[in-house]
Amino acid sequence: MAIGPLRGNASDTGAIALLGIGASFPVGSTNPRGRVKAAGLYITYRRESIPNDDLVKTTFAEEAPSSLMGLMLDPTPDSCGSYPPQRIPEAGIIVPMKRAFSAAAIVLAISLPLVAQAPAPGSRPAAGPAPRQSNGKPDFSGVWSAPYVPDMTRNGRNQVGYAEAPFSPADTPAARQAMSVKGNRTELPFTPWGLQAWTAYDANTDDATGNCFPYGLTRMMNAPYPIQIMQDDRHIAFLFELDMLHHIVPFSSTLPKHAEGNPSWYGYSLARWEGDTLVVESQGFNGYTRLDTIGHPHSDQLRVTQTFRRLDADRIGQTITINDPKAYTRPWSNERVFTRLDQPLFEYSCEENNKSLWEGRIKRWTPPWARQ
Repeated sequence: MAIGPLRGNASDTGAIALLGIGASFPVGSTNPRGRVKAAGLYITYRRESIPNDDLVKTTFAEEAPSSLMGLMLDPTPDSCGSYPPQRIPEAGIIVPMKRAFSAAAIVLAISLPLVAQAPAPGSRPAAGPAPRQSNGKPDFSGVWSAPYVPDMTRNGRNQVGYAEAPFSPADTPAARQAMSVKGNRTELPFTPWGLQAWTAYDANTDDATGNCFPYGLTRMMNAPYPIQIMQDDRHIAFLFELDMLHHIVPFSSTLPKHAEGNPSWYGYSLARWEGDTLVVESQGFNGYTRLDTIGHPHSDQLRVTQTFRRLDADRIGQTITINDPKAYTRPWSNERVFTRLDQPLFEYSCEENNKSLWEGRIKRWTPPWARQ
């Protein structure tokens, strides 16, 4: 679970206390990423400068996706509205500066640990041109920081969401809450099946990730953990820090034979080029996962189309389109920007710190086929 992003002046220093047990650790390094141990939990932090702002953003990521319970607060760091209380598995407690929240007797006391001077506004050097492979195609190789997207109907940093009128991806938390109070939760073009799956969703019983089951393709792309891309003429591979997962995509127009009648958590993907744009199309999902942290549904009829473009040496432009005729009446899309990260992937173990599961606060998840 990530705690962040947090914002503050670059000269601020401090520490973080977890779980209300007084365990704290200083962040005494200028490294942009690091891993420390506190109260038996391994915690990853990530720092990055905010362009055109004399601020630094710091994200703390607990290595156990489900060991905390809390309020899902608005993912923009300068606001403090909230959705109804629910468990947020991979990165969901967003704590604005100088505030502390408690939920289920869990207290997170935050003082912002920012230990290096941020670049002056406008001081970031311009990125060079996008590199190419020997075959002339854009080279996507490297480690990339993707925006955290807990709710695909909302805008965020480097993320443009999608929402149906009268909703807007720019809605404030208060505006969304007012809609919910009125009984309107149709922020996406739901079918009757999709709307029922959305309104009946309970993260405490319906979210398999609390039991360390797979997140599914879209939630892996939505998570705040880095992604390494490796590429040659025949394949492009996505290596996710989250769950230490890999997703290898062939440049092909034909699905593998074993895909037929064998749906999977992450589906089956094929890649192709449209000029300098990489297109990755995925299908064959088992329907057990959710599109995002907040729980927007999909079925086993889901098809996901992603496009990737090298904008320059430091950025990738991505679109992700959801097409699921069982859950939605028409396709809809998000747009995002990935930024280059000069750091390796860290080890990630869901099981290592999953205390909520060990201690019985999270119910064991049962696959749909076993409930029949």
